[in-house]
Amino acid sequence: MTLIPLDADNLETLRNGHEIHVGIVMDFLGDAKASAREGLPVYRVGGGAGYIWSAKYDDSGTGRLRIAAVNASMIASDSRQPVNPPYAYAPAPDSVPTPIAIPAPAPSATPDPEKVEADHAARLETAITAARTQLKDAEAFIQGHPKSPDVLVTYVKAMRALSDAVNTSNPEIIERKIIELSAAFGHDPDYQRYLADRGEAKKRQSAQFLGDALLRGEQQHAFLLNYIAKNPLSAAAPALGDLAQQIAPLLKRSDLAPLQAMVDKIDLAIREADIEDDFVASQKDQPKAAAPLIANAPTPSPTPTSDASQLPITERNKFLIEGDLADVEILYNASASAPHIALNLRGEYVFADNQASVCLFGENPDGFAVSVKKTLSDAIPSKSVEIAITGTCDTTNLASYDIVATQRGAFLRSSKSAALALIKAIENDDYRRFVTIGAATVGKVADGERAKIEQIKANVSDGAPDGYGIVLLKTGSPNLCVAVTDKMNSHRELLLRASDKIALDMQSGVVLKSATIDDAFIGFQKRQCGAI
Repeated sequence: MTLIPLDADNLETLRNGHEIHVGIVMDFLGDAKASAREGLPVYRVGGGAGYIWSAKYDDSGTGRLRIAAVNASMIASDSRQPVNPPYAYAPAPDSVPTPIAIPAPAPSATPDPEKVEADHAARLETAITAARTQLKDAEAFIQGHPKSPDVLVTYVKAMRALSDAVNTSNPEIIERKIIELSAAFGHDPDYQRYLADRGEAKKRQSAQFLGDALLRGEQQHAFLLNYIAKNPLSAAAPALGDLAQQIAPLLKRSDLAPLQAMVDKIDLAIREADIEDDFVASQKDQPKAAAPLIANAPTPSPTPTSDASQLPITERNKFLIEGDLADVEILYNASASAPHIALNLRGEYVFADNQASVCLFGENPDGFAVSVKKTLSDAIPSKSVEIAITGTCDTTNLASYDIVATQRGAFLRSSKSAALALIKAIENDDYRRFVTIGAATVGKVADGERAKIEQIKANVSDGAPDGYGIVLLKTGSPNLCVAVTDKMNSHRELLLRASDKIALDMQSGVVLKSATIDDAFIGFQKRQCGAI
């Protein structure tokens, strides 16, 4: 029996939460999809009959033991029929594990020589890639972790054997030597820590640079398609077309290494085709996204339309990705370029010029800005700080804000490029966690606001109150059209006292405009009144 590392395509399929059809798979967590998302190895079972024992445990001693007996040669790797998984062995003292059912072999058929050759070539390529990766990791580990002569000789012999196996062009020999090298390092705790650190470093690198690579790749893909459409008979068109096809699926993944390699390859091809100036010019002509027509538009319930597994999760950023979708996360600008905010020696947040610039990330629910402002007012010691919520964050210029606030559901609904921009700022230590508003607290605030609204609606319907109210129109206009018949100065004074809250609801500065009720109705239809 052999354990063969899965190729990149199957790992990506698992990371996206989908099934793969390669026979029986094994991993360290007992959950292949979770292992793939965590960057841990996942293997398919190859070779013949054999036995697998695997275990994991945490610092508390809680763990999982898995035992499997398999004859892999009897399982077709491309079978679409369900295969019984290895038995997860955690029986009670007197229980007996259920025997593993091995599917009967498929009826014999004359093999297609071309398919056999293609399968052999694919298996060989996978084995060689895995071997080279393992040799590179082993070499880096030895260079950074001195060992006793006896241990070092054991490691070097196993590495030499694998290196020689690569030259045999025999995938079975290569796979066997991969396992032997893994066994040689398997009981070395330094090596296990090295692999864990390397995995975390890889995730951090992805979090820092994946967004940049995606943006560059999207620009290249659009440029190549446009160039080919305008120059279909050019000598470079066929090769550039192949590159456009190759990068398209990589833009849908979250794997930095192959995407960055393809981006670099396309950059080289563009230079060799002598169209680099055209590519640069095409970026200057890119139209900027238009602002939404209606400010503070209502948003759907916080169900993410993007898969969180598509985002690189690290120890630094997981607070933003994992947890209740209704939680609110508030972050502060910890970089040297923060406009106003800083942390003093006592660990208090202080603000230059008594100003705090705040932006809201993503499409958050109604009333979100008010909740954020109240939380910040409670968290900031100085009550003289003016908290200015400027609306939706410009993810290309996050350094221009002191504070970023988002509901987790809104963050996960945002585009991948926008989400990666904020993740990069966190990984670079430009933004840090300020405070979290739990879903329960957010719910209580929302319930209180809804109760007030329902009471006002009931009073208006009953004709009970004798007074005035504001109708929020959400047209995007900053004009608050004041349709009253007398005591105008008094009305203006009352409105100015509440201008802070009104500005949050209107998401703009408030400009008071006198109007009759008929003028206000016409102004609403022409989007000349943001509220009445």
